[in-house]
Amino acid sequence: MFKSAFFDIDGTLVSFRSHLVPPSTRRAIEELRRRGVKVFISSGRHVDSIDKLPGMVFDGFVLINGTLAMTCPPEGATAAQMSSPALAGRKVIYRKPIPQEDIHSWLDLLEREAHSTIMVSEEGLMINFLDEDMRGIMELLDFPMPEFGDLRQMRDKTICQLITTFRDEEEERIMQYLPHCKTTRWHPLFTDIINAEASKGLGVQAVLDYFGWQKEEVIAFGDGGNDLEMLDLAGTAVVMGNASDDVKAHADFVTDSVDNDGVANALRHYNLI
Repeated sequence: MFKSAFFDIDGTLVSFRSHLVPPSTRRAIEELRRRGVKVFISSGRHVDSIDKLPGMVFDGFVLINGTLAMTCPPEGATAAQMSSPALAGRKVIYRKPIPQEDIHSWLDLLEREAHSTIMVSEEGLMINFLDEDMRGIMELLDFPMPEFGDLRQMRDKTICQLITTFRDEEEERIMQYLPHCKTTRWHPLFTDIINAEASKGLGVQAVLDYFGWQKEEVIAFGDGGNDLEMLDLAGTAVVMGNASDDVKAHADFVTDSVDNDGVANALRHYNLI
């Protein structure tokens, strides 16, 4: 029935409480691949920031909220292996960066206003400074600290995402400086900003097009607002029990929380393991 499965990381594979993958989830992913289902990550993270899945093998990665999609060698690969562009069989099949005029506009705004910002390029990440809101979200996600630097160094690079700290009430004003972008907010302290024409759903669709799969052959797992397009695209959408009611409204099946074996229980529900 299913040829592929797509998994968000934070709150889906990885617990916000322990910052670990539950043992039942690890075993379930291994069994799913053993049974011939291709398993993909679909995350807001850059591959260099995926540090909570050691030793776990996948068949591809939809990264940075769908702005970059990569396939692995036929035998699969870990995130650590995929962080090397020289890995044989690693292939970028889709990219949708932020237009450079918006990046230039954001850098000009930072000359006038202090916003803690991580710029995420295809090659890596850089942060200008760490404010309390960004520190809080780093602690929530146990996120590896990017390199500190002058973001003007990134001015002419291919930028896939901005991660920055401004509140909901500031969003309308600030996004006027980024007319070709949208926010994918899932926390009040910060937001991810990506190309307005990008989403996890479109990143997943690029993988489906590459392999010739239909959406009915896809099962997707998520828990956050940035997962909605992916969940709506998939033939079968599984939402974690720790998700908000707004996200659960997009589910075909609401499973248990990440800490209560939600991934394994859902895969058993669909007789996939």
